This record gives sequence, structure tokens and C-alpha cells, in this order.
Amino acid sequence: IPFRSGDRKLAYERFKEGLSICPNSSFLNFSMGQEHEYANEIDQMISCFDKTIFPKIPASYILMQGRYCYLWDKYQKGLEYVCKLIPAYLELKILDTTFLHIRGMPFFQQTWQYIVSFSKLIGDYSSADEILEKIKSTCHEADLELIEREYNCIKEDNFAPIKERLIQNLSENSNNKFPTGYQRMQLSILEAQDINYSEQAIKRIDEEIIGENDFQWLNDIKILAKASISAKFNLEEEVEYQNIFLQKQALLFEPDNCLNFFLLDYQEKIKKIYRERKTV
Repeated sequence: IPFRSGDRKLAYERFKEGLSICPNSSFLNFSMGQEHEYANEIDQMISCFDKTIFPKIPASYILMQGRYCYLWDKYQKGLEYVCKLIPAYLELKILDTTFLHIRGMPFFQQTWQYIVSFSKLIGDYSSADEILEKIKSTCHEADLELIEREYNCIKEDNFAPIKERLIQNLSENSNNKFPTGYQRMQLSILEAQDINYSEQAIKRIDEEIIGENDFQWLNDIKILAKASISAKFNLEEEVEYQNIFLQKQALLFEPDNCLNFFLLDYQEKIKKIYRERKTV
């Protein structure tokens, strides 16, 4: 209750008391780890997270551990935590999104993108390569060919094939009623990154209107994208966008979302601001 009501000091004390009684509780260790992150006690956070066991805590908590590690550049630890989910996918074998959702598992694409993000930030794709080969040989009911093609684009830092696919898909689906804001925003960011003039690049981002049926957090992706563009042309404007973004996304975007919208490298800059503001 104190955690949910924002009384983090009292939450800290209660979780600490709980752990003194049940030191091996995965739930309490996860919760205490969150409080250590809030208090900038990152070594203690890692110590708590190391004591959690999946599936004694939900898979969503494992991804949250990865997100906290990402915020503090603990990439190897984040990769270690998220990789705990891979044996479950291999055991289930079916990667259909509904099938996984019913069983409390994140979509494989989300977990995979966490792994790729950490691999990219570490500069070592060997773990991701090994995981993908195991998934390809064991699992089905997912477009693993597409996943591998996009993975290769990231490894090669060549997003032209992704841009071509987005253009084709949006053209083919122009008459259907399904929301396309996600794909349109991906394409607009890729196109804006190729424009050498600030006003034109930001105009390209602003052209995309997020509809009522689209994810509304895409509006915050727009702000982060405009901050990244301004970084090359107008530092004062960049700071303005950064401040707006931080007001809307206190914990920043998850690494998988940044990867999907080609903003993973830029959010490294925002992470420094996040940490500086927490230590003031």
C-alpha cells in the first residue's frame, strides 16, 4: 500500500522488515530491489534481484529487473535476468502471442528485443546468436525469419531493409481499418534521420498523427525522436524536448521500445540526466 500510494520511505522499511522474516522470498527481494533503485543503491538492488527466481515471480517482473539494470548501465546483469525467460519459451515451443499471454509470458519479440538491446550496448552478440539458433530449432508460430532479418540489420547498422519493408507494408495495408501508427512512426523516424535540416526533419516527425486507436505513448516517442534530431542542430531545443519527455516518461522508455524506434543510442544521453536528477 505505501509503495502504490507513493510513500517510498515507508515501503522501504516494510519490505526490509519482510525480508528479515522471509529472506528467500522472490517477491520481497524484487520489491526491495525496486526500493534500492529508487534510493540509488544499485549494488543492493542487484543483490536483491540476484535472489529472485523465475517463475516464483512473474515474467513481467523479470523484464522490469532488466529495465532497472538498463537505467544504470548494468547491461550484463540485465541480459542475465532476461535470459532466465528463454528456457520457458523453449519448453512451451509455441510463440503465438495469445498462447503466451494466457500463460503469463511476454511476447517473445519483446523479450528478444531486450536481449538484442543489451547485446548491442555491450557490443557482443554471441549470447543473442546462440539464443536465436535454439529458438529457431525448437519453436514455431512466430515469424522467425523476419525476426532474424531485422536482427541482422541491427548488427550491421543498416536499416534500409527495414525502411523498405515498412513502406511496402503500409502501402499494402492502406485501405484496412487496423491502426498503423506504430509502423508509421517507425518509418517517419527512419526518414527523419536521413534529413540534414532540422526543421524538415522535425516536420517529418510531426506529420504522423497518432489516432485514437493507436498506442498513445507513441506521442512520447515523437518527443524523444525530436530531441534526438535537435541534438544535431539546436542544443537549446534539444533540452526543451528532453524536459518534456522526462515529465511524461519518468523511467524513460524500455530498451526494447527504443530499439524498435531506432532511438536506443540517443536515450543513453537521457539516462545520464535521469541518474543526475535522482542524485540531487
